[in-house]
Amino acid sequence: MAMAKKLCKLAKRGKLDQIGELARNARYICKKCGRTAEKEENLCRATPIEG
Repeated sequence: MAMAKKLCKLAKRGKLDQIGELARNARYICKKCGRTAEKEENLCRATPIEG
């Protein structure tokens, strides 16, 4: 299954299981909504998490 989806759209559809997979090992945070994800392409306005 391709997982290159934005977390905002998944949240609106109630796909919490997919959000959990994409947020595991988060390396980026969205400047717009504050969600985190492992891959930049899963967020609307991604910025690397300083660490």
